[in-house]
Amino acid sequence: MKSKSIWCQFKALLPTLFAVYILTLAVLCVFAILSLQTEIPISYFTRDPSAIMGAPFFIGLFSNVGILFWCSSAAICLFTFAVLRKDFDNRELSSFFLFSGLITSILLLDDLFLFHEEVCLKYLHIPEEVVLPDVDLVYLDPAFKSDQRYNVIFQEKDGTKSGAQTKAFEDIP
Repeated sequence: MKSKSIWCQFKALLPTLFAVYILTLAVLCVFAILSLQTEIPISYFTRDPSAIMGAPFFIGLFSNVGILFWCSSAAICLFTFAVLRKDFDNRELSSFFLFSGLITSILLLDDLFLFHEEVCLKYLHIPEEVVLPDVDLVYLDPAFKSDQRYNVIFQEKDGTKSGAQTKAFEDIP
């Protein structure tokens, strides 16, 4: 009986496993083709930069810790959005976490791949006068409505709204 339930679970997960393995294989193939076309050793794509340079392990330590913080913040925001999106009473709060997670993900990718410091300037030949204002736009207030007060509202164990709440922030001009 136990082996049958494991087999049923495996069959149910088979499409997901297949998709993950196909995606992983596709990414590896892309890097193999890039390696062949650019004559860059594939190890440059797969190894840590400090190992390739023969640099000490602590090179880029704070940058890596910052990337971990960006990643965990984005994951927490997007997970919270996923939990709250079905609750129609918290639509604004749900949207707040969605947009916060997306903005944090953009900043994560920018920090991880050095988009505005290296990629846009050196490889895409986009002038700094164009890149920096676009990065600054991320910090503006695109996801929120003006004249709003955002509160954290607590609930009782039975699900009813509690009188206990605290002001998270105000978006009032």
